[in-house]
Amino acid sequence: MKHTTAFLILFSSFCMPAYAQDDPRGLKLSVETRVTNYLQNGYEGQFFLVLPNSRWSVGLGVGGQDVEGSARDLLFDGTKLDALDIRLTWFVSGAVRYHFTGSLEGFYAELSAGAEEFRVKGNNETQFIYNGFIVPLIGYRWFPWGSDGFFVNPKLGGIFTFARESERAIEESTYELQPFFPSPGLSLGWQF
Repeated sequence: MKHTTAFLILFSSFCMPAYAQDDPRGLKLSVETRVTNYLQNGYEGQFFLVLPNSRWSVGLGVGGQDVEGSARDLLFDGTKLDALDIRLTWFVSGAVRYHFTGSLEGFYAELSAGAEEFRVKGNNETQFIYNGFIVPLIGYRWFPWGSDGFFVNPKLGGIFTFARESERAIEESTYELQPFFPSPGLSLGWQF
């Protein structure tokens, strides 16, 4: 976590001079968070730089959340999954977005990739699994009060996992991360 905090401080210090530019077509910074992660006792933050005079933006994301109920059945295959306490401890990702309109409001396509860690706990044992992921998605950015400031961002994508471990056992349960699962979401953000 210390490495993530240090990285975010460095990233922010790099971005603030870009924000201070007078040219409205220059670099822009946006920060967004996925509401669904907070609903699952988690956190998420994404930072995007909109490249000058371009329809492209690049970003970084971090997050984590509990994996409970129907989400557990969606992400994992196995037996007696209800007996397990599963948490996406952390993920880190990089992303590229292409905005289909000349403004930053409207539809966009995104491709992100990263790594993540899951913690799986039984009554007396804890295991950690690691994997990579690729997420293609489409989304829509809507600025209800103008072209900068607060925005709402519904999105729909799918998560392809790779470098997954094969089925594992913990106490009387077995589990294995699915190779693919859908990932709808709603993000709220602010563009500077």
